[in-house]
Amino acid sequence: MDFEIIFNCPECGAEVSAQSSTAGQTLQCGACFKNITIPIPGLEEGLEIGDFVLRSKLGSGGMGEVWLATQISMRRLVALKILLPKFSDNKRFVDRFLSEAAMAGQLSHPNIITAYSAGQVGNYYYLATSYIDGMEVATKLKIDTKLSEREALKITRDIAFALKYAWDEHKMLHRDVKPGNFMLDRKGFARLMDMGISKSLKDNPEESATNIIMGTPDYISPEQAKAEKNIDFRTDLYSLGASLYHMVTGRPPFQAETPGKVLQMHVKTPLTPPENINPAISKECSALIQMMMAKAPNDRQSSWDYVIDDIEAVLTGRMPGRKTLGLFGKVKKTGDSTSKADAVISLKGKSASFNKKSADNAGDSGMTVAMDSNATMKMDAVAEDKSEPVPSSDSNTKARTAQAPPANRPPPKTRTVPPKIAEYNKRFLNKLNMLILTAIIFIIVLAIVILAVYHMKK
Repeated sequence: MDFEIIFNCPECGAEVSAQSSTAGQTLQCGACFKNITIPIPGLEEGLEIGDFVLRSKLGSGGMGEVWLATQISMRRLVALKILLPKFSDNKRFVDRFLSEAAMAGQLSHPNIITAYSAGQVGNYYYLATSYIDGMEVATKLKIDTKLSEREALKITRDIAFALKYAWDEHKMLHRDVKPGNFMLDRKGFARLMDMGISKSLKDNPEESATNIIMGTPDYISPEQAKAEKNIDFRTDLYSLGASLYHMVTGRPPFQAETPGKVLQMHVKTPLTPPENINPAISKECSALIQMMMAKAPNDRQSSWDYVIDDIEAVLTGRMPGRKTLGLFGKVKKTGDSTSKADAVISLKGKSASFNKKSADNAGDSGMTVAMDSNATMKMDAVAEDKSEPVPSSDSNTKARTAQAPPANRPPPKTRTVPPKIAEYNKRFLNKLNMLILTAIIFIIVLAIVILAVYHMKK
């Protein structure tokens, strides 16, 4: 039953009225003309929901609100996600909300937000997760516009470790990797959150949904945009590359008037190299992003280990896409790391004077349906188009739309090696061969001398 709710504008304090069915949506305050979120009726500070006491509202999304709460039994702070009452009778939304709890509950990794418990009290469905005293990367981007290359790479590396764990250990895909799902603590340590539309290929290898597109348009992979059935970790890899693109350039990779056009651009439009948007970006970082965002999954890195190796290479000023050789010429794999040894990323500066309410009301450019600005769009998938690709709207030269070299290792048969890397490899191999030949000659001469001296003494 729909009823009127009355609340005060969080910006100016003016009294605002709205229908209960619109809870969670945004409207414009008639007094200050700012966009505000209509609260869930009945939720207020001090309210007890099962084992939890609400303390303060942290944010809201398309499916509900997030509150800072105290878990009474454990005497700890938690982030409590509460589903909008209008969705409580909708089995589809309830199942997806509880799916987030089940997915997150399987994961235990320092770069992933920990899920504690989930349940129902009255008309409220809730999910309790660990509380991180920090800021979403999307919020930080609203303040600072873009991040430094090194800061963005460290965040990307932290999230790559989380995604590597989810895939390697649980064959789990996130399917909505974006800055809005990266949480930074006060030391700049990044954690992945919101497993609400995740998919486990281990438990449901055949699970697929034709023409159901899951994700946020700004960061979605081409194969997700086409609603392809056979996707793997490389779809999250593409989205992580798109997130890195946004972090270093200050804008998503593709922009258009409608979400549908953005989806088409991910599939067909050549990527504008990030260094053309922000000249401060190194060629190494630009090449890494283009590798991660290759249109064809086979042209991206072939494992999360290689992704992490490439990020490490760029952080040390080296071009990505090369093998790291260990003892006896074996490819060196990168192990799990929480990056604590790195210099911390400061949240000070411009962020220090940030008014959280303004950021909460600033909105997200992505289409939102799920709790933390996830998007679930039911529309026709972007069809495969074998015609010539649509040129980029802001491409001025051929260099602006040039794609980075493929990054798979071992390389596919169609892989082309950039001239500079090929020349470097050729010189390296020539030097190595000369060194081996010299060593062999030295050993032979030494053996002859030893034998000669031995016979002379006889």
